[in-house]
Amino acid sequence: MFAASNSTGLVLTLPSNYLFVGLVGVGTFWVNLLQILQVSKYRKLSGIEYPQHMATQEQAKSSQAAMKFNCAQRIVNAAIGNAPTFLVGLFWTGLYAPNLAASLGGLYLVGRVLYTLGYINAGPKGRLTKGGLLATFGYYPLMLIATYYAVKPLLALV
Repeated sequence: MFAASNSTGLVLTLPSNYLFVGLVGVGTFWVNLLQILQVSKYRKLSGIEYPQHMATQEQAKSSQAAMKFNCAQRIVNAAIGNAPTFLVGLFWTGLYAPNLAASLGGLYLVGRVLYTLGYINAGPKGRLTKGGLLATFGYYPLMLIATYYAVKPLLALV
């Protein structure tokens, strides 16, 4: 077990392998940074200025950099949408099964990196590659297991 305390005397005891769950949680920052850097790179290459969020259809059709900019923006938007549930599922599952949570979370992150590279380099068809599958095989089992551990105590009350 891993115990942490603060000045109020509150002690939080976590499973000893929970540190790996924390590493995966921190890993989401680095994956997101990779994605944000891709947005910045292709924004600059395409000449699309702030505050324009996406390239227009005309810009994307006439410029490979503008198309890649749109793909990178979609990746970041999806990451922002999935991050809260992923992190809750990761940290909750980690309380009960830290090795499993860290493994599924790590699989999800590796999948997101491959998904990012595939989507940017091959366009929307690049989403449906090994990266997308790996991310899916990490994310959905993690959510199912988190749901199980959240509901299990309630079922004991019935």
